[in-house]
Amino acid sequence: MKTTVVRRGIARLAPLLLIVGVLTATPVTPAQAAGEWTVSDLGGLVGFGKSEARAVSGSIVVGQGDDEAFAYDLANPAGGATKLGVLGDSGEGKTSRGSAISGQTVVGGSSTSLGSRPFAYNLADPSPSMQELGSLGDDMYAFGTGVSGDLVVGTSTPDARSPSRPFLIDLTDPTRRVTDLREQPGFPQVLFGTGVSGISGKLISGTTYVSVPDSDHIELRGFAYDLDSQKSHDLGLLHSSGEPGQNHSEATAVSGRIVVGQSNDRAFVYDLNDSTGMKDIAPAGQNYSKATAIMDRWVVGVTGGDLYAGTSRSQAFVYDRTKSTDGFEYLEVPVGFVGSEATGVAATRTAVHVVGTSTKADGTLQATVWTKRLAPAPAPTITGIDPASGPAAGGTQATIAGTGFRQGAKVTIGGADATVSSVTDTSITVTVPAGTAGARDVVVTNPDGQGVTRTGGFTYEQAQAPAPTVTGIGPASGSVAGGTLATIDGTGFQQGAKVTIGGAEATHSSMGDTWIQVRIPAGTAGARDVVVTNPDGQKATLAGGFTYQPMAPAPTITRISPDNGPIGGMSATITGTGFDQYASVTIGGITANRLGTPTSTEIRIAVPPGMGGPQDVVVTNSDGQSATLKQGFTYWVTPPPQPPGPNFAVTGAIGEKWRATGGLDGPLGQPLDREHDGLVRGGWYQMFTGGTITWAPGVPASITKNAIRGKWMSLGAENGRLGYPVTDEICGIKDGGCYQGFQGGYLVWSPQTGTHVSWGGIRSVWMANRAENGRLGYATSDEIALTNGGFRQDFQGGSVYWSPAGGGHPVWGGIGSFWKARGAETSSYGYPTSGEQCGQVNGVEQCVQYFQRGSISWNARVGIF
Repeated sequence: MKTTVVRRGIARLAPLLLIVGVLTATPVTPAQAAGEWTVSDLGGLVGFGKSEARAVSGSIVVGQGDDEAFAYDLANPAGGATKLGVLGDSGEGKTSRGSAISGQTVVGGSSTSLGSRPFAYNLADPSPSMQELGSLGDDMYAFGTGVSGDLVVGTSTPDARSPSRPFLIDLTDPTRRVTDLREQPGFPQVLFGTGVSGISGKLISGTTYVSVPDSDHIELRGFAYDLDSQKSHDLGLLHSSGEPGQNHSEATAVSGRIVVGQSNDRAFVYDLNDSTGMKDIAPAGQNYSKATAIMDRWVVGVTGGDLYAGTSRSQAFVYDRTKSTDGFEYLEVPVGFVGSEATGVAATRTAVHVVGTSTKADGTLQATVWTKRLAPAPAPTITGIDPASGPAAGGTQATIAGTGFRQGAKVTIGGADATVSSVTDTSITVTVPAGTAGARDVVVTNPDGQGVTRTGGFTYEQAQAPAPTVTGIGPASGSVAGGTLATIDGTGFQQGAKVTIGGAEATHSSMGDTWIQVRIPAGTAGARDVVVTNPDGQKATLAGGFTYQPMAPAPTITRISPDNGPIGGMSATITGTGFDQYASVTIGGITANRLGTPTSTEIRIAVPPGMGGPQDVVVTNSDGQSATLKQGFTYWVTPPPQPPGPNFAVTGAIGEKWRATGGLDGPLGQPLDREHDGLVRGGWYQMFTGGTITWAPGVPASITKNAIRGKWMSLGAENGRLGYPVTDEICGIKDGGCYQGFQGGYLVWSPQTGTHVSWGGIRSVWMANRAENGRLGYATSDEIALTNGGFRQDFQGGSVYWSPAGGGHPVWGGIGSFWKARGAETSSYGYPTSGEQCGQVNGVEQCVQYFQRGSISWNARVGIF
């Protein structure tokens, strides 16, 4: 029988395709009886001097003809072979070979004397060309061995003597990042080299070395690795010879959840959904057999010996998994040839195509095709799905019942792909994808294109948020008069939640997912329940969480020291009686930040900026009772006249610092008060007209002043996270900005953005992006606490997000706007796990940024895609 090589849809690509040869042909015709195999010397008939057929998808055959990769369509006998080209402009002995195909994407390798590189070739592209893929590091040799959808797997090695390394490439990733599979969680432990042979969906087949227990030997073992579950399956052995180092298995291909290969010279099938393990499919008495490819029910391979080792008695076979007996058939060796091997198989509704390579007595190899017509398979049916409903978040494990299901069947629910874990003739087990509330269609499509729809077969339920919890309240007690400002801690709080204390509603103006700040209502003495009720009706109760105490005596103020000073930027101590630990202070109606925890007789504060002149000092306890020191503090309108010498002694490290700056004639000028001790960790401070010097053991005396000092004081000064200053204020950076270093970080100020903290992981990212001189510019906010332990800080040119899971990364531009519009870290994407990765794709700038649960891509021409 004669056949020709063809181009599927390849007619529209004619200007770019080379027709190797077109012969008069008599392909499989409708008159051919179902069940008969026909064989064709494909390579010889199209004019190849030598050729190999390596794989087939649908009716497209790929392989190598006269040292160049080719594609050939069995469905169009009037067409011709399409040569796919070679990569590289240097090196001798250029060759290429197509090794796998999925849909119309061909992958393989292109070689010269300088090494080899994997390639991808899209037959459906209007202007197709061989696209070079990357390798691991600077490896000289790399080859694509499998493709499924947009995922390519292959093997890479630094040189001809080094162990092989498996890789994965996602063709949808604009950067074409090459992932070393050995670094993936759950991948088999590598002792020497590891090769991967194929991929189906997210399941990868391959072979690696394992150590033999209680010996110094190593052996080959086939495995399957699931990218979704990040689990590896050791396929084991069919049988053991008992001799260490003499037992091997090899996984050569995968389809759905079924892996095929060879174990101790016997072909096997391994269904990962069948606990019985490996199944020997070779007939009794067969000395050598290896399964090389699988599609649905069909397994193909070679018996009798290795074709490429020159064994003349090798013969291709096909195995039908649906037959309990007589499933194994030898395929005819073409006339004029002495051996053959099958390496690919594909089936449609009406025919099954097996492709491979045959050898002549002189060692010449030629591509071979075996074809059998099939009685059309019945279309699948769906009789039910269990369970028929589940949460909109997805993840439900469901079983679809029906008839006529085939290995490789795809399932969609509401148009979204479901993850298929097992397929039999009458059932399919899937993981339901995420969806939106309501009834959605369930569609099953077999590999032959026949499908069935069960309208409204699965109902997504409206997701209900978890019930709230209350873990504590602080303070946990207060006056029966009410008015105590308290914070409720817990989880699952929703905007609009209501809070009651002892049945009386508390008012609140600020809240987050895990906290609510409330003003305690008046009550009666005793422990009372704290209840948080979300708008969806779910509630949480902290029994006896807040205790009302009898009214305490009102506070009194006897003095504030110092009682005068500049308009902000200094500390003071209020003395009196009856202060509680939650007391608040105002000067001239402006809230002062407390420095440390008040005692019953003393409160230390950072004096807030205020209006010039005398102002009232007011202390208000958490029970609402207050005391006022009328005109207790005077803000200077102009600094008071100073005598010629210093008003107060300036000694020690503070004195040395003051004199080093010029003393009375320097920027600090006249001391305004004596030195004060009693700061944390043995620290001292002294105020001057132009600023304050602070010193502590092990910390250099440093000057704080102006806006940076005000910010430091508002954050708790030396008692806060920043601790003591370790440098003076340093100015002269971009746009007139200044910064100052502290034990726990930095404060950075600019005329445009004011003063903000810079510390921890977010500061590291900012500095790595050239700080204020980079794209981010100056900070426009302090750090903001987010969900799941994360933080955000905003800058002029974007934001930096940090999380325990993803670390710190900048988010800006079109990708940042798109992500934030969908809820930022609370969206389905989660926190960022990388910064933007950009490059040129076909002359257009393109960027991608990765997140916990996906990636976002941007193109200068089309924007987000």
